[in-house]
Amino acid sequence: MKFNKSERIQNYCYPTTLDFINDVIETILDDDNYERSVNIISDINTTKELLEFIISSKLEHFNFDIQLVDLRDEVEDYIITILDIGEVYVEPAINKYNEYYDLDGFIFAHKNISTDAYNGRNRNCDTMIFSIGEL
Repeated sequence: MKFNKSERIQNYCYPTTLDFINDVIETILDDDNYERSVNIISDINTTKELLEFIISSKLEHFNFDIQLVDLRDEVEDYIITILDIGEVYVEPAINKYNEYYDLDGFIFAHKNISTDAYNGRNRNCDTMIFSIGEL
């Protein structure tokens, strides 16, 4: 796990999507993660790329089980919640009042997501601001 627990919000650029997903899985299974899940907050394009990777991946040590995919044309930001049993839920990240939903557990937030996603209501969640494949 790239997160070192010294600061609540940290940044990391993953070389590949596989590196990112492996860190997500490691975070889910970490003994210090009492929720046994993670939330990935990202824009529609990153969400679709991650979902495509999850659907097509055949990892030896973790099996994904897609439970819900709720993609809408009018929504820009999404939450991908992955549980320790492999269940995956993809839902809009913002409610009808234009506020990010309250989350439990660890947050991976894409670098282009508003800081409101992990500050404000979710200010108690450890957060990794991520990008993939950028210099």
